[in-house]
Amino acid sequence: MNQLSVALLISSICNVKNEEEAAEASLVEKWYLQNLVLQWRKKVTSLVKSSENGVLEALHPPPRIEHLTVQGFGGDSFSPSWFRLESLLTLRSLVLFHCGVLKILSIPSFPSLELLTLSGNIRLKTVTILGGSTGGETMQHASSSSSSSNGTACLSGLTYIGLYSCEDLQNLDRCLSPEYLPSIKSIEIDSSSDLGLSMPVDSFVGFKYLQDLKIHCKLLCPQGMVLPPSLRRLSIVSGRKVDFPACLQSLTSLNILHLSSYDGMESIPLGTNLQVKCLLLEQCSELSSIGGSHVLSSMQFVSISICPKLHEVEQPFKKCLLTNKDKKELLQFTYHLYG
Repeated sequence: MNQLSVALLISSICNVKNEEEAAEASLVEKWYLQNLVLQWRKKVTSLVKSSENGVLEALHPPPRIEHLTVQGFGGDSFSPSWFRLESLLTLRSLVLFHCGVLKILSIPSFPSLELLTLSGNIRLKTVTILGGSTGGETMQHASSSSSSSNGTACLSGLTYIGLYSCEDLQNLDRCLSPEYLPSIKSIEIDSSSDLGLSMPVDSFVGFKYLQDLKIHCKLLCPQGMVLPPSLRRLSIVSGRKVDFPACLQSLTSLNILHLSSYDGMESIPLGTNLQVKCLLLEQCSELSSIGGSHVLSSMQFVSISICPKLHEVEQPFKKCLLTNKDKKELLQFTYHLYG
């Protein structure tokens, strides 16, 4: 029975009593397995289940695994011995969600990893990128406490990173930078933490392949935001004042601009080099100019509301010339309910 189909879901792992019982699955021998979902429970647990660290150790995936999803894990550290380069050389995607008590995550520099999603890991404090395969590993940190750089570890093939509802994570200064993610194309950050999240937005200009940037959280940014000209879609929802990018006019490829609860901007130079097709503005308290109402005529989608200092258009202002498919894609990106 070692020649299973390429996909396997193992559910209710929380009922497995110990490491020995888990080892009976002999996952490492399932050579044809490419997609593995390890589901402890469907809901988030708030209590540490130390025994689940051992169960995780015994659930050793086969070497050809490409997609690994872990849901509802109750251990406080994701650090099985098989979670290393030699064991997962072909890993392309890693998804961890509803791991409610997970505090530490160390990710080796998997050369094939393209997608990383962390969602609902509300106690996650530290994300570490490990360099090298055996002893003498170098590491970079993204954590709720300060850390130092010891090397050039990176996820060289990663094109997408999504962090959602990781409420204890307060600092991404040593993770979200071109040094660690040289090939990134899409960044999505969504957190409702009142503490605010620090990230090096002044270095984002170095993401030369970045096309989609979505930041929905309270930003803590001592420097102004600097963005790369490759950017095509930008969505920012922030409850704090952040310097709006001075490079906005250089974003000649930008198609979608979405700003909500954004206090760091008085004007948007629309109609110059900035020729967006879709514009969504909401609760921008300091915004007073978008370059005149005439700049909206060439756009395919416009939604402007609750911008009290903007008198160039009557609010709420709505316009939609998009197909249903294009509108659906727009709403999926912004995660906002515009009618």
